[in-house]
Amino acid sequence: MNYGKKQLKKKLTETGSEERRQKNRFFMFLVMLFVAVFVGGTVCLMAAGIGAFTEILRNVPEVESVDMIEPDENKSIIYAADGSIMQELVRSGSNRINVPFEQFPDHLVDAFIAIEDSRFFTHDGVDVKGIIRAVFVGLTSGNLSEGASTITQQLIKNNVFDGGFEKNLGDRFERKLQEQYLALRVEQELSKTQIIEYYLNTINLGSNCLGVQVASKRYFNKDVSELNLAECTVLAATTSSPSRYDPIKHPENNQRRRKIVLQYMLNNGAISAEEYDSAIGEDVYKRVQAVAANYTGVQVFSYFTDTVFEDVLSHLESDLGYSEAKALSLMYSGGLRIYTTEDPVMQKIAEEEANRASNYYYIDESGVVREKALYKLNYSLGVKLENDSEFFYNENNLAEFFKNVKHVQDFSLIFPTEEDLRSAVSEYRDFVLEETGGKITNEVVNSTLEPQTSVVLIDQATGHVKAVVGGRGSKSEMGSLVLNR
Repeated sequence: MNYGKKQLKKKLTETGSEERRQKNRFFMFLVMLFVAVFVGGTVCLMAAGIGAFTEILRNVPEVESVDMIEPDENKSIIYAADGSIMQELVRSGSNRINVPFEQFPDHLVDAFIAIEDSRFFTHDGVDVKGIIRAVFVGLTSGNLSEGASTITQQLIKNNVFDGGFEKNLGDRFERKLQEQYLALRVEQELSKTQIIEYYLNTINLGSNCLGVQVASKRYFNKDVSELNLAECTVLAATTSSPSRYDPIKHPENNQRRRKIVLQYMLNNGAISAEEYDSAIGEDVYKRVQAVAANYTGVQVFSYFTDTVFEDVLSHLESDLGYSEAKALSLMYSGGLRIYTTEDPVMQKIAEEEANRASNYYYIDESGVVREKALYKLNYSLGVKLENDSEFFYNENNLAEFFKNVKHVQDFSLIFPTEEDLRSAVSEYRDFVLEETGGKITNEVVNSTLEPQTSVVLIDQATGHVKAVVGGRGSKSEMGSLVLNR
């Protein structure tokens, strides 16, 4: 055997090469194992994802166009403690009135599209650009509140998925996928005009109003077709949070969002700069408050029923997770059976005593006891001039007229009789029309009996509320006034 230097070097080289080959084979084995595991895992994950996605879509509810506008006609009933019926809650004539698309002003449609879904007329039910934007904002800011739902999706969420109140992220993700899938289907079956019509007829706009027609009557005492630009943007401003942006309860919040609506409309060319300035400068909330003070609801409840209605509505939203729109729909047409603690006999006595005139008295200058019944004026007047500009007046303008023009320095908006109240209104109305040469577009005259009172009777042994009276005089609107007094 040759153990020379050359032979030894050759032997060492061969040995090293064999070791390297073994290492290389082991490394390649690890690489192939990793690739196999990765590919296998990916395939398994994809299979699981496809399976989960398929299962989610398999559970998508069947939807017809009627599902998105007509709730069940199953009335809810409120019972007194003795089992008698206090109130039947029916949808007909209550909180929703459907109107055709042709009656919507252009500014109304433009306002809702501007704030809710600027690409409504170009997408197919799902706004891919909006989703990408929302994801980008979420990743860069850490804020996942950026919305990307289209009007079509919102229509499905509110009327098919009960408003989209899920308890966890997984349920929300599942509902979002189903919602997007259904949005694509709905856009194939319905025209854009039909979708926006259904949406505007069913959306919750605060103060128990479902749809733009009821909201228009509630806030402006007008048919929806008569709304101007400023009024349209008040409605559009309520959409993201009807309670927070309610123009009656929270006009400041609504005003801030209304400016955003108008800015978006200006940016996309829906309105001119002149129209923007005019709408911004219009004191539309003074009109809202005047109408609210004189509003006659289409379904007037007793004060006790009002209180029950509000409590149950709050329970449906906060405890059971329903949206405001769905909770209202359930109250009117969900077939609920609501049992209360009202004692009809006590309620009747409380109402009689609260309204008995002899319980309100004063002693005149000669020492004679007299009944006290005064009438406070709430007033609004709309006048349109020949150039189509419109002006609005209220009881404060009326008071200024009598003090500054008629020189009645001790003038008060509280009158001894209703005849005196209406005489003052008539005189002021004639003055305005003569001075302006305009025509009346809207007038609301209402009187509130003074002084006012409220009554609550509670059984101390049980805590049960037996009777509730919110005020004197005839009740002309829905909504409990007990807490206000």
